[in-house]
Amino acid sequence: MADTVVEQLDLRQPRSYGYQIGDKFERTLSLQLRDPYHLAPDALPTHGRVSDWLVLEAPEIIEKDLGGSVLYKIRLTYQVINVDPNRNDIPVPHHFVRYTDGQETLKALVPATRVGVSVLRTGDDDLHPDREPRSLRFRYFKATFYAALLLSALLGVVTLHWGLPTKQRPPFMEAYRRLRNSRHCFSGEDSYREALLSVHHAFNATAGKTVFADALTEFFNKHAQFVSLREPINDFYQRSRTAFYEEPVEHHGEQYSHEELVAFARRCSDIERGLA
Repeated sequence: MADTVVEQLDLRQPRSYGYQIGDKFERTLSLQLRDPYHLAPDALPTHGRVSDWLVLEAPEIIEKDLGGSVLYKIRLTYQVINVDPNRNDIPVPHHFVRYTDGQETLKALVPATRVGVSVLRTGDDDLHPDREPRSLRFRYFKATFYAALLLSALLGVVTLHWGLPTKQRPPFMEAYRRLRNSRHCFSGEDSYREALLSVHHAFNATAGKTVFADALTEFFNKHAQFVSLREPINDFYQRSRTAFYEEPVEHHGEQYSHEELVAFARRCSDIERGLA
């Protein structure tokens, strides 16, 4: 049952060495749950001491609605409060993350691990005496000033020519923007195929790998928000196959018009942003 509920379960463990008393480290869990499942009220461990060696801070949760599922980013931050001079590592306990649909409660395991620690030195053997910091020379500040001035000038030129930098667009939004602004892309077979490729790139970027026509079922299973477009997406891959493997394109009645392909990309973009 859990396999049909959990669409993603990834855990990033901390590095396994180099800690001392007072140091902190994190474990980050990415958990994507299909509707109607969500994190249970008692889903996470409470903050406080979790062993002789560690204290757990209040867990942090970031939620992202993906339309049909919710992605939870859960950050567990620990602090080392004790070490054993006879041991060079300490255990980090496992935790269970619970999720529910209101009737049944399931759980995912955050497995235990170990991190390496060392005892702070208390002797002063081989330690060098403190030195006064060297005074910075004036020429350092002068060089820094001119470097900052040059950078500001370059940024000004870039802004004048290309505008202010913008946040990277989601894949289908970028494809929709390109198609909407490129009516000439349907002027020939090569440009038409290039337009189709821009939509293919959006599917590949969304899936994190190349999406083929015979693997669309897997794509829908992992990206359930696109199931409502199953028929148009299957149709897109069929028309694309015609365009790339059957010559010439204009002899087939399956070619998109510019308006049709733009509309298809827009529908995918709306779903991508949770607007449909």
